Amino acid sequence: MEEEEPDYSKLPLEERLVHKIWKVRREAYQELDSNFQNSASEDTACFKLWLRSPELIRKAITDSNVVSEEAALSALVSFLQYGGDHTIRTLNTVVPAICEKGLSSSRPVTKKMSVDALLWYIELGSAAPVIEFIIPSLSAQSPRVVASATATINEIYQAFGCSVCPPKLALDQLPALFGHADRKVREEALHLSVTLRSYLGEGFDALIFPSLKPIQQKDLTKAFIRIDGVPRPTRILKSQQSRQLDRQEDIPVEVEDVDMVDPDIESEQLEPEDPFNLAEPVDVLPKLPSNFSQRVQDPKWKERVAVLEEVQKHFDVMRIKNQDFAEFIRVIAKCLGDANLQVVTLSAQTIVELANGIRDEFERYVSVVIGPLLEKSKEKKKSVADAVNSALDSCFRYSSFGEIYEPCVQFMSHKIPQIRIEACRFLVRCLKELPRVPSKVYGDAIMMVAIKHLDDSQVEVRTAMSEVIATMMKILGERASKQYVTKIDHRHMNKINDLYSRAEVKASRSSAVSQPKRSSSNNARRSLGPRPSLRKPVEAPSRHSFGSPNSMIPSKRGASPLKVHSKMNLASRSMRSGDELFSGNVKAPAPNMAPNMAPNMAPNMKSTERKELESLRAEKLNWQKEREQLEVSLKQQIAMNEKNVEKLEELTSTVDDYKSRYASVSVASKSKDTQLRRLQGDLEAAKGKIISLEKARQMQEQMQQQQQLQESLKTQDFQGSQKSSDPVEPAELNRRISGLSLQPSTEKEKENLYRSANKTQTTTSSLASGLYELDSNDDSWKRAAEVTNQLKARIEQMKARTRTLSQM
Repeated sequence: MEEEEPDYSKLPLEERLVHKIWKVRREAYQELDSNFQNSASEDTACFKLWLRSPELIRKAITDSNVVSEEAALSALVSFLQYGGDHTIRTLNTVVPAICEKGLSSSRPVTKKMSVDALLWYIELGSAAPVIEFIIPSLSAQSPRVVASATATINEIYQAFGCSVCPPKLALDQLPALFGHADRKVREEALHLSVTLRSYLGEGFDALIFPSLKPIQQKDLTKAFIRIDGVPRPTRILKSQQSRQLDRQEDIPVEVEDVDMVDPDIESEQLEPEDPFNLAEPVDVLPKLPSNFSQRVQDPKWKERVAVLEEVQKHFDVMRIKNQDFAEFIRVIAKCLGDANLQVVTLSAQTIVELANGIRDEFERYVSVVIGPLLEKSKEKKKSVADAVNSALDSCFRYSSFGEIYEPCVQFMSHKIPQIRIEACRFLVRCLKELPRVPSKVYGDAIMMVAIKHLDDSQVEVRTAMSEVIATMMKILGERASKQYVTKIDHRHMNKINDLYSRAEVKASRSSAVSQPKRSSSNNARRSLGPRPSLRKPVEAPSRHSFGSPNSMIPSKRGASPLKVHSKMNLASRSMRSGDELFSGNVKAPAPNMAPNMAPNMAPNMKSTERKELESLRAEKLNWQKEREQLEVSLKQQIAMNEKNVEKLEELTSTVDDYKSRYASVSVASKSKDTQLRRLQGDLEAAKGKIISLEKARQMQEQMQQQQQLQESLKTQDFQGSQKSSDPVEPAELNRRISGLSLQPSTEKEKENLYRSANKTQTTTSSLASGLYELDSNDDSWKRAAEVTNQLKARIEQMKARTRTLSQM
């Protein structure tokens, strides 16, 4: 008889999970799966085994037997579903094992359970760690592994959307996937691109198309036609589920017709992701030419245009790294005043690119460029006008109304009519896009200037001013506009009324008051008196209900600002939270409205409470007035501080100039001192030379005197010898002649003297006054005189040079 198979069920569960027989392991996985599903809570003891030893999970889901592996993955899904937040601790150990073996399995059930386990890990925690573990599989050698990993990433984005899953993780991998040799991988990449495009919108094209081939772009464009709106994710994170449950618990019983969907989750799901947040910031300042400031001031307009075209190419990127662009903006603002229209156009386009690249950080540069841009709005050439208007719109889109208001009011009174017209048109565009009513200070200034120029001599100016007035009336409402209408001449009112009827604005006082909806059951409960609730009553959704100036209870939700999806969308201006330039969101209702509104709000309110409420309202109004005054004074102080900062910068540059000049002067003085010392040394040397020459001259004079004395003695000797009638020998005659002359310095002179002596021997001598005279044709005497004259001339030159050096 065959031996009966032993009963392994009596073994401990830990031993069965690692048993060598695959059937035993499978039964252990199935038992764990059943325990997880039947557990009373996430603190049940059955979860502790895998929580203590995540390595057991990794061994189970990588079982060599495919049947056991499938049972282990089923147990893992139940473990994550019922184990609560504690199971997320096993992510780093389990997820790499799933990516390594489970996703590339040939069994559909195994692959499906692997994907379910990854989705549960994302729901319990976050998506980024799981996707990062899958990305290495996209570089595997096996095309099946790459295709399975791509399909898994696609399922993750379909389930949770781009609000939960960072789209950049997948976008960085798409170019390599489209270039893969396997057709299945390229198909899965196409499906992933369609999913991402449905969430990101046109921003996907701007980020991916530049790195793809034309044929790939064409295929994607065809696939995008099937996209129908922004999809709604099928799963949300557990943290979002908890937040949604908290919101539902806080809603009072009276509000029965309010949608229970989490507004934050809903907005994230329905709005495409901004591609600006996905793009990498580009550092553009180091790419600018080193001599940019000099080249834009070149006398040749072609050189100025060339350098601006080069700069614009560097700024034409999705996102620019935020740095200090103050100096660059000052140079570009000067270029806006250039006489060449092409230079102006390129400068305005560069401002637009910079504003779109840094967005909200551009606000601090608006005050530098807004004036030159309005000044150049006089140009009527379409290309120039479009570039300047785009730059002006960018200034408003990425700044506050306070930065735009003062320059516009100033240029509305410009001496050039075309500038007045364009300033009005730009102001109208800004007013139409304001989400809230501007404060009374700004309204008074705008209306007064516009009314003042209604009597302008040109029709276009009058029309532009009328449009400003009509737009402000539409924003303020009929009641608040009466104080300005009374100052307008009747002959202008027909035009203003016509523009008023056609004006469309986002901020309006007339539609600001909206009452919350109430059901019939709520009306029946009014007799029971007010009932406390944990939340404020929710108003009916209205575009103008946000920050209603006449509403006593602010709405929970209002129209959210539109997100920027393209570079040239003026309506997508990002607004600051708590913008001090607007007062519509805090202004209390008028005092004369309080008696009518109070009974509706609190029918059982006592007279003392009503009086207290009235006093509080009065105090609130006074506080709001003081706040407006403080805001105005704060703006003035900020403007003064900016001017002081500019003056400080100018003074600092002046000090730097003086320092550089002082340094150059000190260097020049040092060089002059060195030259002076050298000249003094030359003077001392010249003086020494003069002294030596003087000594030589004195010695020469002494020698001449001695020679004259010797000559006289020799003459006397010669006369005595003649008396004795002794013949004179030639040698004696030569000796005497040499004694009468200077000592010859060269052999040639000696030879000449010897020849002259021989001639003297043969000549006849004559006696005159008792003395014999020598032959006057002797050259030695002439040469001696010439040498003496040359020596004296040289001495005089040295004296003159000494006098010149002394005068210096």
